[in-house]
Amino acid sequence: MRSLTFIQISLFIVLCCGFATAEQTQQCSEFDIQVIAPDAELVDRTCAAALRAKSFLQGCHLVQSRPLVIRVRRDGPHSGLLAHFSLRNDEIVLPTPRFLVDILAKDSGYRAIPSEHLFNSFVVHEMAHAFFGRTRCGLETCRAGHEYIAYALQLESLPEEQRTLFLAEFPSRGNVEIGIFNDFYHDLMPERFAVDAWRHFSQPGFGCSFINDILLGQVTFPSEAE
Repeated sequence: MRSLTFIQISLFIVLCCGFATAEQTQQCSEFDIQVIAPDAELVDRTCAAALRAKSFLQGCHLVQSRPLVIRVRRDGPHSGLLAHFSLRNDEIVLPTPRFLVDILAKDSGYRAIPSEHLFNSFVVHEMAHAFFGRTRCGLETCRAGHEYIAYALQLESLPEEQRTLFLAEFPSRGNVEIGIFNDFYHDLMPERFAVDAWRHFSQPGFGCSFINDILLGQVTFPSEAE
């Protein structure tokens, strides 16, 4: 077998390692949010989405208490999820907007939402997990409560026109009761769980005051009582 030339070896190193060193990092304004993404444009876009999400979540009693890293990857998180928050590392991992659309199931209701709005909504979803993660309980012990908050606020953050497109994929079944929200329902039908969370949240007497009750431990979901 012939020997590789210096140029061939150098080209191999660039091809294998170049993408790893091409990531861009930015501290978003004065807030403790750091964004790491494949290119500067996506860093700026993600920073803007994160700062909007932070302000939006504050309006619903969810406040950042620790520094947060948001990492945008071309191949998304390696957890098999569309997006992921690690409480251990205080890190959110998201796919790029283009890849997010590519990995959606063919029958996903999310396909009704343009990629820009969908990506921004997942920033809200995962930041809601991050801000709730340091309160009464974590993702492992209060999953139904975590997902209720994250999904309700993800859909609430969408422009009304885009939210309506998503909701249209899941016909209303009347008033939603809190008793339906549990881990099994979330794992079996996450998008239907998301729609029901928002519909319950948007009913009179609930909204952000109900979110605050969850944060204070005054609401117990069925899976948490077992």
